[in-house]
Amino acid sequence: MPLNLHHKSLAYRVAPFLFALVCLFSACRKDKPAASTPRYEVQGETIALSSENPSYLLKNDAVIKRVYKIDATGKQTEYKAGTDYFVTSNGGLKRGALSTIPDFSTHKMVLNGNGKFTWQPDPNRNPQLSLIWQVMVDYTTSKDSIISPQGAFLSTSLKGKLTSGSDISIDCIGTSITAGAHTLPRYFHSSDQAIYVRLLAKAINYIYGCKPTVTNYSEGGATTGLFTSKLDYLVAKKPDVVIVEFGMNEHLKGANMDGNLTAIEAGIKRLSAAGIDCILIGFFQQNPYWELEVESSTIYFNNKLREIAARNKIYFSDIYQQFETLPKEKLYRDLMGDYHHHPTEFGHKLYYLQTIPPFLTVEKKESELLKAVQ
Repeated sequence: MPLNLHHKSLAYRVAPFLFALVCLFSACRKDKPAASTPRYEVQGETIALSSENPSYLLKNDAVIKRVYKIDATGKQTEYKAGTDYFVTSNGGLKRGALSTIPDFSTHKMVLNGNGKFTWQPDPNRNPQLSLIWQVMVDYTTSKDSIISPQGAFLSTSLKGKLTSGSDISIDCIGTSITAGAHTLPRYFHSSDQAIYVRLLAKAINYIYGCKPTVTNYSEGGATTGLFTSKLDYLVAKKPDVVIVEFGMNEHLKGANMDGNLTAIEAGIKRLSAAGIDCILIGFFQQNPYWELEVESSTIYFNNKLREIAARNKIYFSDIYQQFETLPKEKLYRDLMGDYHHHPTEFGHKLYYLQTIPPFLTVEKKESELLKAVQ
């Protein structure tokens, strides 16, 4: 029977009950506020600041802990909030008028009449290295993500070693990217300690307790000829897994792309036949203003690498798709040490997050995987 609040006696009886119920729910909301989203720390995101214009970190809710720069001796120069930098109302980071942070507006890239640049080495490097202007930022954020496991791409024997805590061997071979070019450890000390494969090894140790041994054969300017030349040695050595990274140098104007792709697949097949796990690494869109870069070739080569991985049932670390989600204005200025095609240490952290899924047995949060290597 529908409630008739026009019936006076019933209304008087129901009204006090409804009032009490509303008060009860209001009290519950007041006494038990919603739990706040947990925050975690991100360390060392590289960023360059130009004049007094704001730049933005990758996480839009970042609460900055410190801004600093590291020199060749490892000394850290800490910059002061309110003098060297300011945080804008919408989360941007900008230099102050009296800032001692390098001003990226003085960075030079000389273009030819066709709107492209010709690469030049030191002492008159073109474009100039962006790492000279970059600073690092530590901050907290609540923006987390889930990294899903892709363990089906690893052999049963390698998965068994991981889950039992047995030591494993990781060999990697590729270009200057995997060599660590223009990360600060490589730039100052000829060390590859900041590369994504080293971060991967740290994370494996953190998760499973085993000790991965990393051997790096990568070279600046290398092409698939390096891969082919090392195959006999790799098959004889038989590491647990080989990480293969080629394409950045093999897709350039005038390169024999299909010949290089054939060489990559032949090498993958040979390693797999020898019982060696393989992981194939893609590459991002390098600075499109370089006169040797053809953007359609970048897409073509990455698509073919993806097909090679699928045919051979190995994991493909899709760096191209990952970096395409990043703000274009940040890619070369903030995340490349050379304003061209060499990721900073933080760029290698992004590579690492994209490459770790086959080594996971369960879902992991991005925050936990960063904690493992910071």
